[in-house]
Amino acid sequence: IEKIPYLKGLGVTHVELLPVMAFDEQDVLPAVAARGLTNYWGYSTHSYYSPHPRYCVDPARAAQEFRALTDALHIAGIGVLLDVVFNHTSEGDASGPVINFKG
Repeated sequence: IEKIPYLKGLGVTHVELLPVMAFDEQDVLPAVAARGLTNYWGYSTHSYYSPHPRYCVDPARAAQEFRALTDALHIAGIGVLLDVVFNHTSEGDASGPVINFKG
């Protein structure tokens, strides 16, 4: 929210947010995990309509924080585009874990 005046000053009219829904940070190839790296792109969703908790100051208030951000952007005249990925879930194929959708 504190960056909105800067964005307005640049003439930004819209922001696109990469997947912001809750996702599995551990969903990476074994070689990636062995290097101590995690999934930070968000293309492994497990809970649509739930903001990813690590993107928030207070994970318990993730929905309220995300709503405050989008409201502030809209008040400033900046549109919000969400990248929603329905074909990349953390459950993967038939051999993937059962987290939410298959449960």
